[in-house]
Amino acid sequence: MSKTFEDLGLKFDFDNSCVTCKDGSCHAMVTSKKDGKEYSVHISTDKELNEFEIFASQSSSTFSGLEVHETFTDENEAVEFLCRTFENFKCF
Repeated sequence: MSKTFEDLGLKFDFDNSCVTCKDGSCHAMVTSKKDGKEYSVHISTDKELNEFEIFASQSSSTFSGLEVHETFTDENEAVEFLCRTFENFKCF
């Protein structure tokens, strides 16, 4: 079954400044399924929803070498990656 970002509670709305998706991006703190550590996750997209970029780091202010950076052209693949990689992803 395919999932969308809206299924995760995130709707990108470029005409409305909101806490969860201002300017087509989302930030969340989530736990990695791989190492159990907390990551700061940032998701961004373009207005046409043609490309989804996911960047996650253990610290939002430093480079650790353990960052996750993926780009998807399919929303379902991007959501599947989030669900497979992180526990209970929710935007805030």
